Amino acid sequence: MRVRVLIRLVVVSLLLAAAIGLAWWVGAEIRAAPSRRVTLASGVQIGVLGVTYGTNHVQPGFGRLLPDGLRALLARLLGRPGAGSYRFTTSQPELVVWLAHNSTNSAVPPSSVRVGLADESGFLSGDYVDFTTFFNGSSGTPRRFEVWPRCSRELRIRLFEQGPSFTYHRVGEVRCPNPARSTAPAWVAESLPARRTNGTLVCTLSAVLAGVGMNTTTSAQADGTTHTTFSPPQADGDNHAALRLAFTDSAFPSNDWEIAAIQVADATGNSARNSSLSSSFGSGPERNYQFRPSLWPLEPWRIEFRAARRPGSSFAAEEVAGFTNVPLPAIGFTNRYTESALVGTTKVSVTEFSRREPLPDDARGWSSGGLSQLKLTVANLPADARFTLVRATDDAGRRLEVPSSGWSQSEPYEATFSFLRVPADARALNLTFAVHATRRFTFVVQPALATTNDFTPSNL
Repeated sequence: MRVRVLIRLVVVSLLLAAAIGLAWWVGAEIRAAPSRRVTLASGVQIGVLGVTYGTNHVQPGFGRLLPDGLRALLARLLGRPGAGSYRFTTSQPELVVWLAHNSTNSAVPPSSVRVGLADESGFLSGDYVDFTTFFNGSSGTPRRFEVWPRCSRELRIRLFEQGPSFTYHRVGEVRCPNPARSTAPAWVAESLPARRTNGTLVCTLSAVLAGVGMNTTTSAQADGTTHTTFSPPQADGDNHAALRLAFTDSAFPSNDWEIAAIQVADATGNSARNSSLSSSFGSGPERNYQFRPSLWPLEPWRIEFRAARRPGSSFAAEEVAGFTNVPLPAIGFTNRYTESALVGTTKVSVTEFSRREPLPDDARGWSSGGLSQLKLTVANLPADARFTLVRATDDAGRRLEVPSSGWSQSEPYEATFSFLRVPADARALNLTFAVHATRRFTFVVQPALATTNDFTPSNL
């Protein structure tokens, strides 16, 4: 009798396991339906499995309640892609898009895919994450987003594939219900131009645009103003926001100040610090700034930025220090150093210089990897202060051009400066830097959705 009961239990357990496996398989097929697949140029298909929100994330599908081990076993038995990620937790609520691909041909090279989120109107903020396809694929690859259109009823997940020229082109869009849809309190936007004062410094913000490309064209007009045109939103999803402002210091227009960092937020809970910031001159003391990511223009934005003095400005003696006669390596070699200097409590250390062949004077382009590079570490930098490389010269007093720089995100900070041309006969480096206070300004504005991309005063 007991044997029969035991046999029945075994049979029932097997049938139950088979039913669960079948349900999981059917669920996998449903969630990878053609409407949720995008085909790349290589023939590899990207499937959007779904979207989750919260702190506990489980891959969407009927098998989400199964233990990971059993789920992976069923995946192998049913010929599904590799194990992948099935569940994880986050310290704060986050939005996660789950992706999968079916690359089973080892001869197909990996593809680089960019994933961006648009709201129900189709506006793409310019915030995106990367996804790379590999042989054997994955049954669940989570990609986390810091900002998303929280008030939108649906999310439009746009996929862009990297082409042979390292540019991205759109290959498809998948729409999903927004699992984190919410309402937001109404922020009252101020009219532009708007003005703020911090000490002797006055900032006047005259325009904010959402949905522009990253390139600008600026030309002078007969009336003394300038005509600035932004490129349209880019097909690769790398969209920006733009603003125009001017500084007045002690009642006089000033070009000595610039934006050092921008933080943009909205009432829905989105908050993003710029990962890309560039500027160009506007009319007179006005400057145009572009930054990414922006947010969605249906909601007013709170824009907070820090203004700092530019390298050519005047700095007080107590703000300035430097290094003299730092020996340069031979071309093609790298020197490492241990020299340090103090500005107040901030410690600046020269750590490394990698020297490259100087570019010819008629060179039309460059990449940072082909330039000479200086590395510094900056420790104990106050939260309201900025580090600026004021001047770099060689032992003959020739000023060195610095076309690009980088800054790490954590303390102690690592700063990298690229030099366009270090003369072949230069033997040493002289550096002057400043650690100086910044000024904070905050505005709440309703961004305009770029249509003409024309940034002339008459169109603001």
